[in-house]
Amino acid sequence: MEKDILKYTQQVSSYIDNHRDEMVSVLKELVKIPSVAAGEEQEQCQILMEKYLSEAGAKIDKWIPDWDLVKKVVYPNTGESIYQEVEEQIPEYLDVREKVSVLAGTIEGKNPGKTLLFNGHIDVAGIGDPREWKYNPWGEEAEGRLYGRGTADQKGGVVASLFAVKAVLECVPDFHGRIHLVITPEEETGGNGTAASIQRGYHADAAIFTDISNNQVIISNSGIQKFKIDIRGNASDIWHEHDGNAADILAMVLRRIREFEKTRNTKARKLYGFTDDEMPACINTGLIQCGEWIASTPGTASIEGLMAVLPDDDLLKLREEFREAVAAKSDSRWFNENPPNVIFYTGKEGCITDSEEDIVKAMVQGISLIRGKQEKAHYGNMCSDMTYYPNLLHVPSLLFGPGKVLHCPDEYIEISELLEAAKAMAVAAIVYLEYE
Repeated sequence: MEKDILKYTQQVSSYIDNHRDEMVSVLKELVKIPSVAAGEEQEQCQILMEKYLSEAGAKIDKWIPDWDLVKKVVYPNTGESIYQEVEEQIPEYLDVREKVSVLAGTIEGKNPGKTLLFNGHIDVAGIGDPREWKYNPWGEEAEGRLYGRGTADQKGGVVASLFAVKAVLECVPDFHGRIHLVITPEEETGGNGTAASIQRGYHADAAIFTDISNNQVIISNSGIQKFKIDIRGNASDIWHEHDGNAADILAMVLRRIREFEKTRNTKARKLYGFTDDEMPACINTGLIQCGEWIASTPGTASIEGLMAVLPDDDLLKLREEFREAVAAKSDSRWFNENPPNVIFYTGKEGCITDSEEDIVKAMVQGISLIRGKQEKAHYGNMCSDMTYYPNLLHVPSLLFGPGKVLHCPDEYIEISELLEAAKAMAVAAIVYLEYE
């Protein structure tokens, strides 16, 4: 067995190296498409990937989800729908979601066996101010890198998985079982594409999510909890002392959030071994509003943000702890009589996969063989669609994909990392699936 894997590793590596230019060309085609989340351009990526999956011999399933059915799929712990109501903030999403498909390609092996699923997304974050980019935000190759939005997050991972499966077909055509490649939209807005694929019936014995990981084997992911805090102040004139200035309350609440975050980060670093500069329990207060008019004390304020949900968190308990931290009694009579209203939206729980699972050992072996040194599994602090499969389907899952830089100007991927990822994914698939 070990001798065979070494032989297949060499064959896979040769195949990927020989298709280097083709891989880069496909990735350039994908990155050229401005498939920003909640935008119709995502469908152009799906049409392109349908073509490449068909050419690889995959059986194609491409569909517009029945969103009423997706909404009926619920989290076991909270009973809440897995559907993310993006339309609450982006009303045009209701129209877009009817024009963008979910895509799956299935390749059957020689005989029945295990099912391995690769999941990747083609939607991207916005580019922000294009003047902040040194390179073309929609793709430019320079000095061994491909720059552009989505190169790392995560069109690179999609391309790597496509060519990994092509390498398996070329080098081990008689593998057993089946491989699904599920390519989804709308990961950046919360994961409705993957949610729809679950409702469609795309389950597996194991899953590899090809999101950005710097080609590390990541066995845990944070979940995410979106929240809004509405603050009611005591509006008054600016010439007299009074209790209940919404700006002062806002500042106090922000300090409390930071204290809550600090406590949780300290615990998470000890539990999972993160470094002191990592923020596994981050809370991002991304949208802050206060006041109505420059010559009146603020009577209203609000905070909207995202909170990481750790693998060992009970989401319902975490919500109550956060609410208590925000609304705890203070020296302000007004505040105590008018505590902030904390609103929680549908959240994703964190997840963790045992390092002894077969898929983890296969992926570790894959990247170890390609790098020529022993690697190991790591805990991760990102949030991705990976959280769905362990929590909803009890499917052992991991995250593995090329790239280090995302959601910022001059996002890029090292072309050498793209090739490395494809090789490691192919070897992992060969190790995991039976063959003759």
